[in-house]
Amino acid sequence: MLTIKSSMRMIHESDGMNQLVKQRHEYDCGVCTSAMYLAKSYEETVDLFSKTFEGDWNPNTPITHNFQLLVLLKAGEPSALVAQLNPTCPAIVATISLRHKDSGHMVYWDGHTVFDPTLGQKIDSFAMMMSCALGFTQRISDLSA
Repeated sequence: MLTIKSSMRMIHESDGMNQLVKQRHEYDCGVCTSAMYLAKSYEETVDLFSKTFEGDWNPNTPITHNFQLLVLLKAGEPSALVAQLNPTCPAIVATISLRHKDSGHMVYWDGHTVFDPTLGQKIDSFAMMMSCALGFTQRISDLSA
């Protein structure tokens, strides 16, 4: 595994995707962020969610953090929901939804850039992401990094 140290950030070559996976439905941000986190396609991730759910799974179904953690575990990426972000490592970030009142949203942090699957764009503002953040999902192996 190639490790590059840059601006005091350690980036692992195998950590997640650097390409945005865009939402296809109103509530599939969990699928999109899981796909980026696992470096899988949208379709592969829907299949993984279906296997975890043990049947056909509708990607437009809102998911809980516990269900997402179960999917990540099944994919071989044991992860945890943590209150403090390790900014040098990829994370799925639970945020306040700007589109749905009293609802949440998920974006992907690759260690450099925020990928928002709803907007279909990268957001370079770490401060903006942190101002809306509610919690972070990171690989257990990265929590001590």
